[in-house]
Amino acid sequence: MSLFFSVFLPLFAAMDPFGIFPLFVASTRDLSGRAVRRLALQATLTALGVGLVFLFAGKAFLALLGISIEDMLVAGGILLLVIAIQDMTSGEKPQRKIRSPYFGVVPIGVPLIVGPGVMTTLLTLSQRFSLPMVFLGFFTNVFLVFLLLYFSQPLTRRIGTAAAEILSKILMIFLAAIGVSMIRAGLG
Repeated sequence: MSLFFSVFLPLFAAMDPFGIFPLFVASTRDLSGRAVRRLALQATLTALGVGLVFLFAGKAFLALLGISIEDMLVAGGILLLVIAIQDMTSGEKPQRKIRSPYFGVVPIGVPLIVGPGVMTTLLTLSQRFSLPMVFLGFFTNVFLVFLLLYFSQPLTRRIGTAAAEILSKILMIFLAAIGVSMIRAGLG
């Protein structure tokens, strides 16, 4: 079971579901429950698809561009570190209004759920663990994000966005540590 968590936890920190949650809630505040649930499904299916393509074809794509795994480790580590620093030092997350029927695809599915940090994390985990294990960790994370977004309206009524923001900040500390670890591994 610890092997699973070795895959699950870095992906969980990179996805930052509790960081996505307040943005999603603020963006969908004026929508019906049905529309919110549709956007949650659209976003997570998009994230799942993009993540799986990158998981299975990412190495070939990088080879085509002449980018090494070490390059991705350093670049991804720097991105994760920058994302964590920005999140920890900024006040509120920017709030978007939905202007497109594809809001669940962009920006929620990509790049918020699956962005550069998740892509890099998927690629580096696939170098250290079996593809089925990385797939399981990734799928589990996407499913948890789906549940969080799908039930965002009732959850917001129960816990409030302040609690979600606190959890997000705690996860950012771990994300920064993962970023430093990736940089160290890429340089080593």
